[in-house]
Amino acid sequence: DILNYIASKEGWQLDYVPSTWEKNLEKLAKAEIDLLLDIAKSESRAELFDFNTESVFSNWAIVYVQKNSQIQSILDLRGKKIAAMKGDISYEGFRRNIKNLGIYSTFEPVDNFSDIFELIAQEKADAGIISRLYGLHLRVKYNVTRSTIICCPENLYFAVPRKKNQELIQKID
Repeated sequence: DILNYIASKEGWQLDYVPSTWEKNLEKLAKAEIDLLLDIAKSESRAELFDFNTESVFSNWAIVYVQKNSQIQSILDLRGKKIAAMKGDISYEGFRRNIKNLGIYSTFEPVDNFSDIFELIAQEKADAGIISRLYGLHLRVKYNVTRSTIICCPENLYFAVPRKKNQELIQKID
């Protein structure tokens, strides 16, 4: 909605390019797309992309589990299989955080958030880490439960390829 509003004010013609998150990150790095929305900043991403300065939204990740799961705390994830989306900054942060706590789990990387819900609902994963926004949107379609485990709060921005399309992020700000 924000981007559509800005585009209407600036006279931009938008062409949305649906793909997996990981592929869109690659496309942005190669300047195959001009702009990516809904992206958190990190040191590694700052080497590849430039970001607008005004935060668009704050988000965090939530761990979803199987219905009737006994997983109630982060400690209960020890030895469990956790599904996570490739390229998701919450996946990277969550994996690092639980390792620092001495919690060793197996991770199953997938292409999108709906795949995580599928694995949990089919009992092929014990848990999955999902952006709260996608979780709110998708959870009604799957037989899964939202746990009390949250992590990885991030502000979200728009990004462009490094040293390109600076006028876009200036107009967005």
